Amino acid sequence: MSQHDSMDLDHYSVTARPLADGDLPRLHELTVGVGWPHRTEDLRLLMSVAQGYVACDEIGRVSGSALWFPMGDGAASIGMVITTPRMQSRGAGRWLMELVLRDAGDREIVLNATPQGIRLYEQLGFHTTQIGHQRQGEALLPPPAPPPAGLTLRALTPADLPALLALDRAATGHDRQAALNAVLPLSDGVGLEDGSGALVGYALSRMFGRGQLIGPLVARTDAEAMALAAHFVTAHAGQFLRLDTLVLDGPFAGFLDRCGLPVAGSMTHMWLNRRPRAATDQRSYAMISQALN
Repeated sequence: MSQHDSMDLDHYSVTARPLADGDLPRLHELTVGVGWPHRTEDLRLLMSVAQGYVACDEIGRVSGSALWFPMGDGAASIGMVITTPRMQSRGAGRWLMELVLRDAGDREIVLNATPQGIRLYEQLGFHTTQIGHQRQGEALLPPPAPPPAGLTLRALTPADLPALLALDRAATGHDRQAALNAVLPLSDGVGLEDGSGALVGYALSRMFGRGQLIGPLVARTDAEAMALAAHFVTAHAGQFLRLDTLVLDGPFAGFLDRCGLPVAGSMTHMWLNRRPRAATDQRSYAMISQALN
């Protein structure tokens, strides 16, 4: 990563420099300006596991950002790609993305695009894999969703970390240990255990934005996912709750509707340099967040 990259955007001089701890207040101002819900605490979490750039004008104001989150040595996710309208109209989003992609090298790259960003990412070579839904609202007491026969719902413990990481990697195809290590201390967690004592699914919930966020959630079936999600919906009934998912229909989606979590927006899950996937029974039902995923 170079120390500084500069660009003259239609006689508007901008410098991109590596993200630094002191950028937290300015990054928060940027997210507020574009209507994103991130609290300072949410951005601090993202910055603890991110690399990337902020774009600054001649008087030091942050007017753009693009971050990437390594997932082991072979993959990364990209998030927090933000530019002010003035910067966007001058091509700053593409410039920042090119800097991030240069640093990420030949890794497999995944991101969740807003509708406004899809065209840019397609021009950079990204392909669409799935459409996702952001679901949120004031949570209602869920309909009955007991664990399937033979499974027990229980709180996660530190001893579950190796099994949790294995489940997550099977579901996503990526090594997300760094992100999960950052998220776990801030989260409540539950798992599904089979009769042999093996963990077969898990879910986390933490404060994010306007309320609570459920994610990640990994399970083998909709029934297992519903049992995991129901624990947190019950705990936060009457409060604002959000869950980002690539599961758009079927029993799990219907369950979320009945829990007071309607579709509030969509995202497009995209990839670059995609690697082959091993077959697995595990499925990701809810994302950590759009940036960390």
